[in-house]
Amino acid sequence: MNALLSNNKKKAGGAATAGGMNFQTAVTALAAIHVARGRPLLWLEGLIDDVPVEISAETGGAGDDLRFTYRDGIISEVQIKRGLRAGTRLWETLQKLAVAIHRDEINYGILVVCPNSSQPIARQLAEDLTRIGEGRTDSLKNHAKTFKQNLEKLDLPVSLICARLRIVTVHALTYDQASIAAARAELEHICQDKKQIGAAWERLYRDAGAIIEYRSARRASSIIQVLTSANIKISLKEPRSPVAVVSQLTNWVAKTNSGFSIIGVRKRLSFDSAWAPVPIIVRDDISNEDDGLVEALARYHAWDQRKEQAKNQQIESYTLGRFFRFAVVVAGPGMGKTTLLTYLARRYSEDGFPVLKVNLRALAVRMRTKGEAFEESMFELGLDGSGLCVNDARAHGIGDWVLLCDGLDECGPDQESVAEALLKFSIGHPNSRIIVTTRPIGYRTASLSDWRHYDLIPLADDTAVECLSELICDIVGPDDPRNAAASVLATAHVKQSQTGSLTVRSPLLLGIAAALLVRGSEPSQSKSKLYAEIFQLFDEEPPARAGPAPAANSVMHRFVNILGWNVVSSPINSVKDMRDDCATKLALGLDYTSLQAKQLVDECTCYWQDVGLLERVQHMDQDTLTFVHKTFAEYACARYLSDLSESDLKNAVYSLIGQQSWSEVLGFATDMGLGVMIYDALLSSSQDTNTGRDVTLRCVELITESTLEVSEEIVQRVLERAFSELASTRRQWVYELGSSILRAAKRFPAEVGQRAAKLLENSQPWTRLAAWASVVEAGQDYYDLKHLRSALQELPSS
Repeated sequence: MNALLSNNKKKAGGAATAGGMNFQTAVTALAAIHVARGRPLLWLEGLIDDVPVEISAETGGAGDDLRFTYRDGIISEVQIKRGLRAGTRLWETLQKLAVAIHRDEINYGILVVCPNSSQPIARQLAEDLTRIGEGRTDSLKNHAKTFKQNLEKLDLPVSLICARLRIVTVHALTYDQASIAAARAELEHICQDKKQIGAAWERLYRDAGAIIEYRSARRASSIIQVLTSANIKISLKEPRSPVAVVSQLTNWVAKTNSGFSIIGVRKRLSFDSAWAPVPIIVRDDISNEDDGLVEALARYHAWDQRKEQAKNQQIESYTLGRFFRFAVVVAGPGMGKTTLLTYLARRYSEDGFPVLKVNLRALAVRMRTKGEAFEESMFELGLDGSGLCVNDARAHGIGDWVLLCDGLDECGPDQESVAEALLKFSIGHPNSRIIVTTRPIGYRTASLSDWRHYDLIPLADDTAVECLSELICDIVGPDDPRNAAASVLATAHVKQSQTGSLTVRSPLLLGIAAALLVRGSEPSQSKSKLYAEIFQLFDEEPPARAGPAPAANSVMHRFVNILGWNVVSSPINSVKDMRDDCATKLALGLDYTSLQAKQLVDECTCYWQDVGLLERVQHMDQDTLTFVHKTFAEYACARYLSDLSESDLKNAVYSLIGQQSWSEVLGFATDMGLGVMIYDALLSSSQDTNTGRDVTLRCVELITESTLEVSEEIVQRVLERAFSELASTRRQWVYELGSSILRAAKRFPAEVGQRAAKLLENSQPWTRLAAWASVVEAGQDYYDLKHLRSALQELPSS
């Protein structure tokens, strides 16, 4: 008898006779139909509502032919026997089920037999097991007495075990197909076209064989995949059946997530032909940074400068959640987190998985304001617009949900409670998949630390032309003449313009670049012109989700410019401080009361957040407003400077000197026609401090990069100051300054060449090297070739 207590059963599912396997396959197919329909098998009638939500085969348990999971996690195991007679085969089967029930390994055990099995087993023993389970032991037949004695020898509770054991006859033989006929009747409710019922049965029967052979499992979602793979259309007329619920949901999710949108384009673009999957790498270290808001913002805005390292494991986008079911995706600004979830929603729904895609900030608000539980809020938001009843979706024991959750960091003070709820859901639904996106800044919870973490990193430079070209083609369509020129436009923008390297690494900016090129923008334009066109695009083609602007364009621009000044000059000011400053400055120009101005600021902030220009970020206990890209803030700040009086502009420039953030701002402002005032302010500063050296360097860069004509006077003043420092004893400083002068030599060869020629014999080798590089760049008019040869021979030794 000790052998009967062993769990070590050989998994020999494929070793049964062909007839036995056919019967087992038919029983498995019948069970799959009940999973799809959400109908009880009635094999445990009177014990539970035995609607299976999952079937699995050859599990290695006591009844390893099939394992049923019902709602609320109740489990039964099933042994399937064809032509069963009394003897060792019968008693071993029943006693193994009995032991598993006693050990709480399963809740119920079922022996399924065919019609040609021994009638004393199929009828008498089946009835006596029920009677024993009810406490009746009188008038038992011989088989029941034998089984009762076996249980007593094993010291097992006879009545309790028999109450959870059932023997069921299933009519699924070649000459007795009553159960199959009943199953086909159930298929009438599943198949949209009644002519496909036969094909549906055949497909499920063949799949049942695969379930047994590969020891796999099926739920409603996977059964849909099996049927749709055979072009069998699912009926949606029975909204309360699992297969109808999942099918309706997957159809709706696939349609509503069929494409993606970009700013400035009034059509949804195709994932298949236009989407550039952002590289995804496995995050090595998921620890949160403990430094301050300044450092956190700097890292966040420098995200698009990251590069993939050889040690990083890169994965394909569509595999997210497939192998590691619970994942957190971390990404910087404009990296396409939301678009990635849209893509995943489409892919998972096409594969038959039930998908819920939600914004976690909205979910957190709903939980806090309405007092709803996490799961209730998740289903209400995820099914909103689907036409499905939340209760129907939750009532069928569907366990393989795919939750796509956007913006964990945006949950504010509710982040920890939302993260804990996600963790609890993953534990309670182990067959589910949960993918959460978050920005790195503000992501503080440790609740999800055991989940797989990934980073979205910038697009590789070598893929940029192809990605941009595909975007342009999809925007204009195949019949547009611009389609044929898409590759040329993309190549010119990426390879020849000042802004190519800036736009290609961020999906947001890449999409904007495509929209601008389609609208006729010059592919090789300057940075200032590009940002002017981007801001114009925000005005003319805001996304539909933003709704109407709360004020006239001039007011909306003024708000953005003031906020740009705040973000550049005081990046860690609180949201309240920024709001108050914006309100004060707006009120002056509009003759508003303080309250009216604050209300307008709030409305403008919400609008520009919806447009995608602004973000509210939180780090530890600090929150602030920032622009989705740092250069957007710098351009807006430059527009703010352009509205100032000459004296205020000088004061503002002085206040920016010494800050790292001033460089790009002044470059934009110079191209807006403020060059003379800016140069005057900069050149009047001292040369002796580190700040003074920074000013010198920036002045050289400004005259070199400016898209406007720079006066000869300014060029002379800037170069005079620069060359006076090129003889410095600080070698590293000379190399840095010399590199800038080298670039200036291309634009101002005479001015640079004449000055550099005077330093060719300088005693300091670093000064000589910078001077020689400059005169060579300026042209042969400023050096002698023989002199250059001798200088090159001397440099290594010096």
